[in-house]
Amino acid sequence: MDQNRSASAIFIIDSYTIVATTGPGGAIEPDRQIHVNHGDDKDFIITADTEYETADVDVNGVFVASMANCTFNNVVSDHSIDASFSLFEYTITVSASPA
Repeated sequence: MDQNRSASAIFIIDSYTIVATTGPGGAIEPDRQIHVNHGDDKDFIITADTEYETADVDVNGVFVASMANCTFNNVVSDHSIDASFSLFEYTITVSASPA
């Protein structure tokens, strides 16, 4: 080299997508596609509508449980979360006397 030179670099942190979906009867917040930076954590809150309950929650296509929230810790890849809901069911037993 016969003179001073300068160099610059631009670094962009990796980000990943978490796709959050639900069926009818409830919501997940945040919903749709969420972008999360490499190594960050992301919380999701699952809420059933009135007269519904959370039936199950699948994370990356695997049933995990019926839960009210889910946290992805140290995100280093794409993920998915899907919640489904069902109406409350009640049993009514009727009897009469005399028959």
